[in-house]
Amino acid sequence: MKPAGCLNNPLDPIQLPTSAPGAIDAEVELAVVIGRDCKNVDATSALQYVLGYTIANDLTARDTQSHTSQWGYCKGYDGFCPLGPVLVLVDAVPDPSALSMTMTLDGEVLQDGNTSEMIFSVAEIVSHLSQVRLARPAMPQGRSMQLTGRR
Repeated sequence: MKPAGCLNNPLDPIQLPTSAPGAIDAEVELAVVIGRDCKNVDATSALQYVLGYTIANDLTARDTQSHTSQWGYCKGYDGFCPLGPVLVLVDAVPDPSALSMTMTLDGEVLQDGNTSEMIFSVAEIVSHLSQVRLARPAMPQGRSMQLTGRR
């Protein structure tokens, strides 16, 4: 989970923090948008709580990461999660474990993968999150979001 201040329009510039002047890495991630309160659900029913999916650019300040064991800090800067711009509703994605994701910069492919490479399925991730905390529709338009990660 990322703090709400991380969210950024995918076309807006990213303000690099003065406290992290070094390397900023980016990773393409599948963002899962939760559509209704989700607590203590099992993996077989977890996708019933998903409104849809979008793409996220998960930024990390690597120089900050080397100084702390808390990854939320180096990934939690304002604007460090450009998101979207399209929300694909869950009904349009028959299998969230078979989605290609590619990141390019100036025409160069930086990352190319598939959600089938994830260690845990989207349903398992949503289920696990719901065991730890209430995942609720809390973002703008009443939605909550979880980045999946690939490993």
